[in-house]
This record gives sequence, C-alpha cells and structure tokens, in this order.
Amino acid sequence: MGNSWRRLEPGENPFFGLKREIKEESSLEIEIIKPLIVKHFIREDGQTITMIIFFASRRSYNVILSDEHSDYNWLD
Repeated sequence: MGNSWRRLEPGENPFFGLKREIKEESSLEIEIIKPLIVKHFIREDGQTITMIIFFASRRSYNVILSDEHSDYNWLD
C-alpha cells in the first residue's frame, strides 16, 4: 500500500481491521482496550476520512515487519 494511514476493507469492523493491519504489518497480536478519539474530516482532495485512535496492548512481542517497513521503535 505504501501509505502510512491504514485502511479498512469495505464493510470491515474497525476493531477487526485494526487487529488485521497490526498483524499484517508487524506480526504482533493486540488486545483492543477501547477507542480513545474519533475524528471525522474532509481532506484537501475531497476524500471523507473517519479516523479512530485506539488504546490497545500487545499480546505478542516478536516483531516481524512487513516488506513495507524497515524499522520500528517502542516509545514510553
């Protein structure tokens, strides 16, 4: 995809989509605690975006990055 913003599949549940994307991009399994923020806006190109920021914890620790990424960093 080459885009830093992850996308849901059409009709996909946002909770399942987040878990799927994290697994695809990092091989990590996560537990979603709760959504924190929902933002709805229209980009300059006219595309309508709904962005959901989640609070989650990891259930696995072995990071294996997809070919789309070259590095990662854990932040406190």
